[in-house]
Parts: sequence; structure tokens; C-alpha cells
Amino acid sequence: MNLVELNDVTIANNLVHYSLSIQQYERLGLVMDNQESQLLLDLLSGRIYPSSGNFQLNAELMFKRDTDGMYDDLTVKTYLKLFFELAKTRIDLKQVMEIFHLDSEMKTKINNLSVDQKERLHLLRIYLFQPKILLLESPLRKLTSSGAKLYLELVDYLRTKGITIVVIASSLDELQQLSTVCYRINNNRLEKIDSSATKNNLKIVSRRNEQIIYFDVSEIDFIESINGVTNLSVAGKYYPVNFTLNEMTAKLVSEDFFRCHRSYIVNLKMVLSIENYSKNSYTIILKNQSRTELPLSRTKVTEIKQLLGTIQR
Repeated sequence: MNLVELNDVTIANNLVHYSLSIQQYERLGLVMDNQESQLLLDLLSGRIYPSSGNFQLNAELMFKRDTDGMYDDLTVKTYLKLFFELAKTRIDLKQVMEIFHLDSEMKTKINNLSVDQKERLHLLRIYLFQPKILLLESPLRKLTSSGAKLYLELVDYLRTKGITIVVIASSLDELQQLSTVCYRINNNRLEKIDSSATKNNLKIVSRRNEQIIYFDVSEIDFIESINGVTNLSVAGKYYPVNFTLNEMTAKLVSEDFFRCHRSYIVNLKMVLSIENYSKNSYTIILKNQSRTELPLSRTKVTEIKQLLGTIQR
């Protein structure tokens, strides 16, 4: 059964063509940045309408955004009682609180919960409504390693209850933990990712507090080193790594990356153009949403142009 069908759908002022069927029980993942995710969720929720193509939503859908807030001054018990009544559900709340490992937090104010606990509470709130389709945006990104493990178990539990879960994230590695089939936008079309082509890809690890995030190198727009801190730039956000820029250069020697400046490494597949604003001033323009500008050392101009002529975009 197709729960959602998009047949060559386009949206006004957007070049992307969406062709996608979401089937019941399918484990689907979508590689999208924040803007792409917002556009799709607006379409699926009825906030905007397609300008061409065919779109059918055949089942109840709910979604959890990465930026969703909560009623921080309420206790967990009061918060869940509110949504329990709204959902008019027969679910055994006491039992499900134990399954979601929140039973000992009933009297705790939401503001005092850990990030891991808040994300499980979000998931439980949605589960009370028993949607046929649940879209999760970057569900693992903020979690600790132990929190992510428990969250994955809960996603599997929801699937046993007949909920089809679609995951949207900018990190392919995050999607591969939650999905068996993944899509990304390529050449203005939503296309299936060849799993065999990504199986052996190099992963770069970012650690922030207790979070551990794995990035496929193809997801990285550029890498910068500012004041001794090395950061990956992925979908407009920065993630620190415990490597110097020299170490990152060595690590990426067999990949399509180039040390364009003493403080920057650029993904060559993200280069839109090279601009020469003065005799000795060169700038790389990236083909990301913000058209990021990176400095290019004058001595590297010839080399990068040669490399750009050899890589497959």
C-alpha cells in the first residue's frame, strides 16, 4: 500500500522534481538540508500545494521537527496527560512510560530533563496519536551515544505497532542507522542512493559534548581551521573535529578535497566557480544554498583548475 505518492511534483519557485512513493512498513531515509526538509514538510502537511505533478496523501501523517519545542514548565505527567486526552487513546500510559524509560521522571519538569529524555518524550507524545506515517527530522543528532542506542530501539518498537517511519537528515550515516533505502536531491531530482556506492566511504567523526556524529565525506562542503579549532561545514552548520587541518588533508588525500588556503579545505564537487576580483585576489564560490565564499591562495589557482577539470560532478 502506498501511503504517500509524489509523481514528478514541483513547487513554485523551486527547481526540484519530486518522484517518490512511501509504502507501508518501508524504512525510508531522505538526505536533505534544513531548507529542503522544510519545503517537503510544508508540502506534506498541506501548507503549500504543488504547482505541477500528482500528489496523494493516503494516510494520517505526523512529523517531529529538529526545532520542535515543549512546555518546559510542565511536569512529564501533566504534559502527557494533556496529549493523552487530546489523542483519545486507549494506550496503557503507565506501561508505555516504562517502555520509553520515562517512568521515573513523571514528577520532573520538562525543563530539567536531559536532551535524551526530551527526545524520547517527543516520540512518546506522537505515539499516543498512532499516526500511520511519522517523519522524523535529524532524530539522532542531539543524542548521546547511549541515548541514540535507546532511541533506535524505540523506533523499532513503533514500527512493530504499524507506524511507518521516514527519517530526514543531512547526514547519510544517521539515515543508514534508521533506514534501508535512502534518497537525496541530485541534479534537481529526488534520486535513490546506490547503497553499494556508499558502503565503503570514509567517515569523519565529530564529537560535541557527549554527541558522536559520523559524516560521509561527500556531505562536507568545506573544512576550516579558526583559532586552532577545526570544523566541518555540513548543510550550513559547523561541527568540530579532533584533527588539525594538516591531518585532515592527509586523511582526505584520496578524496575530492583540496587545500585551497592555509585555513581551508574545499570539497571540489561543491565548487561553483572561481572569481578573480583583483590581480592577486581569488575566491571560490560554493554551490550551496548560501553561495559560501572561500579564499583561494594565488599559488593554488592553476592546480585547482586542473583538478576541477578532471573530477566528475
